[in-house]
Amino acid sequence: GIAGLGNRILFLLSSLLYARLAGRKIVVDWRDGQYAEKGVNAFPLLFRCDSVLPLADLPRSESVEPAVWRGNLDFSAFEFKARMEPEPRYHPEHWKRYSAGLHELEHPEDILVAWSYYQQVEQYRRHLKGPYAPFRHQPAMQILRQVLKEELVPEAGIDRRVKQFQQDHFDGKTIGVHARYTDRKTRLPALHRSLSRWLRRHQGWKIFLATDTRTVADDFAARYPAVIEAPQWRPVNDVPLHHHRYRDNQDRLEMARSALVDLYLLGSCDRMLVDTRSSFSSVAAMLSNAPAGHVRDFNPGRFIPMRQRHRLWLAYHDALYIARYGFRRGP
Repeated sequence: GIAGLGNRILFLLSSLLYARLAGRKIVVDWRDGQYAEKGVNAFPLLFRCDSVLPLADLPRSESVEPAVWRGNLDFSAFEFKARMEPEPRYHPEHWKRYSAGLHELEHPEDILVAWSYYQQVEQYRRHLKGPYAPFRHQPAMQILRQVLKEELVPEAGIDRRVKQFQQDHFDGKTIGVHARYTDRKTRLPALHRSLSRWLRRHQGWKIFLATDTRTVADDFAARYPAVIEAPQWRPVNDVPLHHHRYRDNQDRLEMARSALVDLYLLGSCDRMLVDTRSSFSSVAAMLSNAPAGHVRDFNPGRFIPMRQRHRLWLAYHDALYIARYGFRRGP
């Protein structure tokens, strides 16, 4: 596991489908210290998934792909990358150097090590045949939405918190808003215009707000009379929760559980406003049972085909890399 919860969930869903196609068992290793004490696997403390084996069931084998992971399986992804590359130079696809390719199903090795920031359906789309043939021409997020609904369930304590909050606060119609504003700048003016228009036409709706900054939370409380939020700690300096310097002073597992409560509450709202540049927003939209027209996406690039969007994103990061180091470094 790497990065935030949304990134982890999207890659996990991709991996669950790949494991089905390849006839492999799957183990999830979130011991990196981001969402629990370092060395503690956060995944089974946050989710239930019948397809995922306990970490203890990982075989002790020297047959590993990529081969550089032999004898190194107890390292987290970022620890291992730092071990291999002591001079930190960032490229947005650096993970590919240390991750098994999911474009092939027939790897001879016993263990595949895979990690990424993103969903990876496109790598193995051509293998969607037989019972998976209906998936082949569906958008990746639609495919993963079905995997999410079939496979992944929040841990029982998180599920109870979601249901209790719904019982206490979700009487009547609710519009869910996810505004990530630390490092993925949600287009707040456009979001406010859309929300205000909707509330003028539909009296009595409540707003459920999920945000990563106190600034946005205070702004919504000042603008709208009926804003509800689930309890959650937020840093005072608007640094992303999973990057926060002082997060060691907080209960990291509780931070993750609170974020998942927000995620599943968003998914249960009657209408949703999100920006899918945030992977958290993408997963919330996948959880929603609201009609498609009731999930409004404020991602300005949503009409650009995914492959073109990816090329533009890489070109942007290449320019940053060249400006910093003076040369382009490929993945």
